[in-house]
Amino acid sequence: MLEANDNRYANWDRCSVKIQTYIKVKRNRWLTKPLLAGRYSKWLNDTGSLTNRLKAISSDFQVKLVNKANSTASFEELSKLGCKHNQKAYVRDVFLISRGLPVVFAHSVLPYSSIKGPWFRLKRLGNKPLGEVLFSDPRVSRTALTFKKLNCRDILHEKAVESLPNLPKFLWARRSVFKLNGSCILVNEIFLNEILTQ
Repeated sequence: MLEANDNRYANWDRCSVKIQTYIKVKRNRWLTKPLLAGRYSKWLNDTGSLTNRLKAISSDFQVKLVNKANSTASFEELSKLGCKHNQKAYVRDVFLISRGLPVVFAHSVLPYSSIKGPWFRLKRLGNKPLGEVLFSDPRVSRTALTFKKLNCRDILHEKAVESLPNLPKFLWARRSVFKLNGSCILVNEIFLNEILTQ
């Protein structure tokens, strides 16, 4: 009787682990649609150039470079780019500023192979917008957008808020991969609360 009970509890433990793993995977999953995004939806679903849209709204649009470095991207980011998990990458973080307010945090990842390829000039962008480069070349293709509501456990949320005075609990993000002659760049755009004032 005791042995039967032990087996039953062992099966229950395995089932509990599977459920927790499923919940964790689902929580980390990027979505094909921004469900229940409310007023953020019009920004998230726009497939045009975010840079051009913000420039049309504000004459003092700016890009503020936060970080650029040769680094190791996350396993998930490299998988999205079709790269090996230990491949080095060039990472660029910027704020898009409109009407004096940071409205978007952009985190871009370029594998070394892309830097040496057709996009080798991207390392010299500085405070220039990446969007102008990506959307000005008709040869560039873009994958479908995916979306995620970030919380404080997400590294992208942490990066976006670390230099902000107010710390929002959640932030909506979208991402896509741009391709040119076999070279790829992953662009993550995290929309800060101030985007709703634009």
